[in-house]
Amino acid sequence: MKKIFTICLMVLAVLGCEDMNQGTQGENGNEPENEGTETLELPTLWGVGEDSKPILDKDNIEVSEFELISFHISEDELEGMDERCDSLVWSVKDGEGSHIIVPNKKLVGRTNEWTHYFTKAGDYETYLDAWKGNEMIKRSTFNVKVNKSGKDFLHMNWADMTRGSRKEMTSVLRQETYKVFYYEDDAGHPYFEITVLGVLEDQQVLYDFITEMYGTPTLTADDDTFMGYYQKYCLAKKEDETPIAIWSRDPNMVALVSDNDELGYPERYLLHVERLMVIK
Repeated sequence: MKKIFTICLMVLAVLGCEDMNQGTQGENGNEPENEGTETLELPTLWGVGEDSKPILDKDNIEVSEFELISFHISEDELEGMDERCDSLVWSVKDGEGSHIIVPNKKLVGRTNEWTHYFTKAGDYETYLDAWKGNEMIKRSTFNVKVNKSGKDFLHMNWADMTRGSRKEMTSVLRQETYKVFYYEDDAGHPYFEITVLGVLEDQQVLYDFITEMYGTPTLTADDDTFMGYYQKYCLAKKEDETPIAIWSRDPNMVALVSDNDELGYPERYLLHVERLMVIK
């Protein structure tokens, strides 16, 4: 009887050691949990400008501030990837947010095309990662060099504008869409209007957007010279708009204004941009 009891204890001890070893291996995270993921080939990322070209691992690409970059992954290359990974994630190092591409084409809302723009010159590292469960199983890296724009405003020149010109700017990481419209008033004074779509706090979003470009306002409604400057130098102003702040930066003057209803209450906010008149 003692021998049988001793043998049972030995068997239990051996099984316990095996369980401990298996648990330790699962926790170290060094080995891919899914068979075959180490040979996973990431799909080719295409993008940059009007002349789309493949972006390969360790590639370097070059763009300008506020130049809209379009990316896409072909449907053919996504075919079958849902069997190898749960998602593909594009991100910028130390950037805000990420863009998730789900390979399963049956899933509603999947997008394999997206856009982004950089607001500041500098060198950026970006990634395309494959994820399975909670584990990143493959990474492709490419670097983006962002140059100073050299253009008047949002990668556009005043001289190139014609009536009706427009531009839409969407950053998949910022999750905001700005619409930029070029107009000329009856006297021929040119100006841009910029609105932001799909946000409740459009005043704050627009304020932050232009502050990121130009810093703190040159004048605000609390300044004694504010309304005098606005009345004198904002040539294409509208009667139903109320100015809130002004940024004067060569070669532009930008006013954050409220667009009011018939009773004078703000219906929306926008940025009104004209050629600079220097504050004296």
